[in-house]
Amino acid sequence: MGGGEGKERQYQVDIRLGNGAPEGSSEPLGALFAVLRKGRLMKRKDAMTTVGIDLGTSTTKLVVSRLRLANTAGHTRIPRIEIVDRQVVYRSPLYRTPLLNDSLIDMAGVGEILNAEYRRAGITFADIDTGAVIITGETATRDNAREVVMFLADRAGDFVVATAGPDLEGILAGKGSGALEWSKRMNRTVANVDIGGGTANIALFSRGEVRGTCTLAIGGRVIEFERGVVRRVSPVLKKWMQVTDMRLEPGWRVDHSVEMLCRISDRLAGCLAGVLHQRVGPPERELLVGHPPNWVEPPDAWMVSGGVGGMIAALLDGSRSASSCKELVIERAWAEDGFADMGLPLAYSLVHEQSFADLERIPAGETTRATVIGAGTQSMEISGATVHVEAGRLPLRNVPVMAFTYDPEGVPEEDLRQVLARGKQIYDPGGENPPLALAVRGLSGRHFSDLQEAAEVFSRVLGEDLPGGEPAVLIMDGDVGKAFGQCLSAAGLKSLVCIDQIQAGDGDYVDIGEPVMESGAVPVAVKTLVLDGPREVKKR
Repeated sequence: MGGGEGKERQYQVDIRLGNGAPEGSSEPLGALFAVLRKGRLMKRKDAMTTVGIDLGTSTTKLVVSRLRLANTAGHTRIPRIEIVDRQVVYRSPLYRTPLLNDSLIDMAGVGEILNAEYRRAGITFADIDTGAVIITGETATRDNAREVVMFLADRAGDFVVATAGPDLEGILAGKGSGALEWSKRMNRTVANVDIGGGTANIALFSRGEVRGTCTLAIGGRVIEFERGVVRRVSPVLKKWMQVTDMRLEPGWRVDHSVEMLCRISDRLAGCLAGVLHQRVGPPERELLVGHPPNWVEPPDAWMVSGGVGGMIAALLDGSRSASSCKELVIERAWAEDGFADMGLPLAYSLVHEQSFADLERIPAGETTRATVIGAGTQSMEISGATVHVEAGRLPLRNVPVMAFTYDPEGVPEEDLRQVLARGKQIYDPGGENPPLALAVRGLSGRHFSDLQEAAEVFSRVLGEDLPGGEPAVLIMDGDVGKAFGQCLSAAGLKSLVCIDQIQAGDGDYVDIGEPVMESGAVPVAVKTLVLDGPREVKKR
């Protein structure tokens, strides 16, 4: 998000009364604000303290923020509570992510960092209302990654927990950089490329929705230096060099290898440009982490976030000068700042790569800190009339959301299959089959016969693609939840949760609690990851 764009962006808490509640009634607000949180209720608040913890390939960081809530609907209408302001009150410095070895995260080391930063921020676990723990990049593949995340999340508050595979990492980075919002505001297609230490995570956004993802093993730490010598070459890069007829070995002196290092840097930049244009030859294929680029509509613009994105921004605005790639390679080879690697040379190559010439370069609103700063409860509804639930299916917690727009003029069945496949790639890279919620748009205001036709499509596709035993969770954008739920049941989809009039989208998480009223009404909370933007930091 750049400049004024950050002020326009709000993170919404949409609280709606159940059918039959009088408009303007304030009595249910206290109940609606009560969210089941680790066995206790969170009372209604006008502000929340949220913490974001991000463990990446190269760095670990923590951000503490205050979210201010307000009813923006007025006193005579159904309350609409929005996060109208967020203030970063503390940022930790960037720490090198502590590792015991190549396969294990140093859990004690991470704990020491966080305990020290909590003290510096002037907060305790009891002060935290909500938050998010995201583990990304190569760190997410360590043997004890999941245990570390759960250990951190269990220590305080109602945390959204995500061990982000490369696809989810790319989407989160694209939201944090402002790419998703830019695509929505400009009605265009943009690729956000988040380049850190180990990977380049690409997420394509078109008109405010995720259209595709892809990840390449391109990052600053694919080659590392120590005292003027090549210390490490990543295994993926070694295989890639065989395909591209290049050679580099640990132990080689950088001053004797500088031309080869710049060739490697330039070729990596060219491969990245090729993937954005969906040109995937043998060199690009060697760099793929998972699936090839899966978008249909090519981007017409691109942003770069992550550590390398910050370096690109510095090169472009003149705050970091360099006359050549060779100059930067020699400088980094002798660096003692913890980042003696190819990050800066790669940034230089990306700035000068001609294959990007047909794409408009959009400055990212955030680069090195395009990170999660927490999670706010975004919406809640208690309504018996608009919820269809199979007995024994609740509660559901931290169910990720994918947006789907139903277009009867297109090929809705194929479109739905593609969205579900994308959701599995993003949220279930390990094949564990967790539930997935669909935020369905395009059915509001349609005739009942149209709903029946759509229900046949949904029932057919979801019946085939849903993980065994998991309910279909649908979040409707209009007042069609009850009617569409009935149509789905009639079409044969019995395991169903159908909610309406709630705003949710890609990257949100939904909690659905057990019934709280005799009518069978259930509390539903939609949580969004609140992403850092370029705002003033107030330190305590």
